[in-house]
Amino acid sequence: MWDQNKEKLGVTGHRGCKDYMPENTLISFREAFRLGVDVLEFDIQLTRDDVMIVMHDNMVDRTTDGTGDVHFKTLAEIKQLDAGVKFGFPGLRIPTLREALECIVKDGYPELDEKKEFIFKVLSNEETQFNKTIDQGLRILGEMEDAMQDEGKTQLDGAS
Repeated sequence: MWDQNKEKLGVTGHRGCKDYMPENTLISFREAFRLGVDVLEFDIQLTRDDVMIVMHDNMVDRTTDGTGDVHFKTLAEIKQLDAGVKFGFPGLRIPTLREALECIVKDGYPELDEKKEFIFKVLSNEETQFNKTIDQGLRILGEMEDAMQDEGKTQLDGAS
C-alpha cells in the first residue's frame, strides 16, 4: 500500500496476520500490530440476526469447526464455532465488528491523538448488506467515540 503523505510503502495486515495465526481473529490482529502493520484489512459478514462479524467467507467451513452459511446463523450459533482449532489454536471465537474495533483501538493504535491512524474497510457481497454494514459500523464508531469522551480520552478523530 502506498502512502503518499509518508512517501513510503506501508504494510497491510490482510485478515490480521493470517500466515501465522488463524485469520480474522483477535489474536491474529494483535500479532499483526506486534509486527508493526500500518493498516489492518478485514471483511465483514452479517449474521441472520443482523450482527456484523469479522469473516472473509460466506461459509464458515474453511476457517472454523462448523459448516454452513454465515447469513443463516445467529450470533449465538457463530460464537459456538471454534475459529482456531483447524490451525492449532483451539478455543478462538469469531469476533464481532465491535470486538475487532475495540481491539484495534486498545491494542493496535492506542496513540490515536492527532488523527485517525487506522483504516477500516468494509466488504460486503450484497448492496443491502453493504448499506446495513456501513450504518451499523458508523453507529458503533460513534458510540465508541462518545464513551471515550465520557472517560475524558481523546476522540477517535483526534479532536480534543
